[in-house]
Amino acid sequence: MSNPNTHTSSLLTLVLDEINNIKTLHRSAHNKRLEFAIHVCLVAHGVRTGYLVDTLCPPNPTDTFRTLLMTLRTKSAVFKHVMVWHHTPTTQSFLVHVPRLQDKITALLDGAGECVFIKLDKCLSVFKDPPDALREALEGVRSTMAESPDALVLSLSELFTQEILIPLAAVVIDYPVAYFPAFSTQTSFLEREPLDIYTVSFKWTSETSDFTLGLGRRTCAVEIFLPTGSRPQVTSNCHQEHPLLSPMAQKP
Repeated sequence: MSNPNTHTSSLLTLVLDEINNIKTLHRSAHNKRLEFAIHVCLVAHGVRTGYLVDTLCPPNPTDTFRTLLMTLRTKSAVFKHVMVWHHTPTTQSFLVHVPRLQDKITALLDGAGECVFIKLDKCLSVFKDPPDALREALEGVRSTMAESPDALVLSLSELFTQEILIPLAAVVIDYPVAYFPAFSTQTSFLEREPLDIYTVSFKWTSETSDFTLGLGRRTCAVEIFLPTGSRPQVTSNCHQEHPLLSPMAQKP
């Protein structure tokens, strides 16, 4: 097993190589594989709490991502805290950094979280604490992760409805605002509501060979859609807390 402090660009190369070794993933376009690999690295280093996989769509995502993560763990200790979440009814998959997510859930349940919750009713009601259904789900997944911290895959309950899944996804992928439906059968969200788009991106100024893989000088990690006029408080942990990014983020 390699040094857990693997340089970020080397880790990206490693992830891309392993993706290319899996036929169902290698069939995807290079830019999609690269984008996926970047997010895997960000989660592995704890820069991101989690990533909702929306770039690659293998026919059997649970087995495919389990195989990928199993192989990556044998190559680098950086991946020991990464876990795959999967929800079968919606075929949604997440990659999560277990310790960061556990801390985040604990903070939310203790009333010290940085995420606010907006109920998608006519008045867009705002709440500091998670709704009851989400709270119960967060307690459940936190308990499961604590019992099996080294597990490769956690299967989310098939009973989770959109009232849980929508805000749960927001919590996992570090959104400062989590919307949740007013009722389980709701199909219209923010209809005719003007929205502002906020992007969270990483910008590199290095002129080194880190860009030979095709990585752009600015990579968007998150896009946040909020009702026009609202101002989110977005906190960033992508600086001294993550020195592994510094070789790519600072001038040589």
